[in-house]
Amino acid sequence: MSLVGTLIGSLVLASAGGAACWWASNKAPASKFDLQRKRSLMSAAERNFFEGLMKSLGNEFYVFAKMRVSDVLQAGSDASWFQEQQIKLRLTDETFDYLLCKKQDMSVFGVVELETFEKGTDRKMRAAREKLIGEVCKRANLRVFYFDIRQDYRSMDIRRLVTGKSARKKPQSNSNSSVKKVELASESASVTQFTDLRSCPKCHNDLVSKVAVKGKRIGEKFLMCRKYPYCDYQVSMTDAKYLKMQKQEQKKVKKAGFSDWAG
Repeated sequence: MSLVGTLIGSLVLASAGGAACWWASNKAPASKFDLQRKRSLMSAAERNFFEGLMKSLGNEFYVFAKMRVSDVLQAGSDASWFQEQQIKLRLTDETFDYLLCKKQDMSVFGVVELETFEKGTDRKMRAAREKLIGEVCKRANLRVFYFDIRQDYRSMDIRRLVTGKSARKKPQSNSNSSVKKVELASESASVTQFTDLRSCPKCHNDLVSKVAVKGKRIGEKFLMCRKYPYCDYQVSMTDAKYLKMQKQEQKKVKKAGFSDWAG
């Protein structure tokens, strides 16, 4: 058989296969489907995190799990018809791990994404998905909060990491110890906001602020790359170091001739 004949045969088979798949997905009666209900909507780790999310944010936000991206984002007003179809096609199968909506008006506040650190093929697929989610959220000016699913956040202040406000009630006492606690909570929130303006010097990914919850350095604050441990950049962040970095940024901004946004 000639090369041309082989190519024609391959095209015919591919066309036939595509037609069969289209018919199977669009014409097959639903009454013939062999279906069963999933045992659980979330894995054990996802459920534990969801419980912590609801406990910390449930009074202020509605939390929706596995929301379709296309139900949250849409083509911009200047997009052409062709671009709109491209966007719909690209996002049709994508979902957000969790969506936060304000209770007062159901407006979208932000997206919570879990980092699972799969290995092999799953890891590559997850990395590609993370890149897509990050890009579309950046284009739509939608906040994205990343959490490491390997950690137990039920006992941590998720609300502070998301909103910058402490979930703990401020003590009524005017003692020195009470004042220090309030100041530290405020400074911790500033560190979180501070990291939003910077990127990892090694891989240029986002920096995140985290607190050690296990081991010898429990309670210690760190700035680290969002892709840790795949990018090993991390630095211990004391309040003194944070203030020093902030002053350095202020000097750089002033030298460049711009207004001071780092304060």
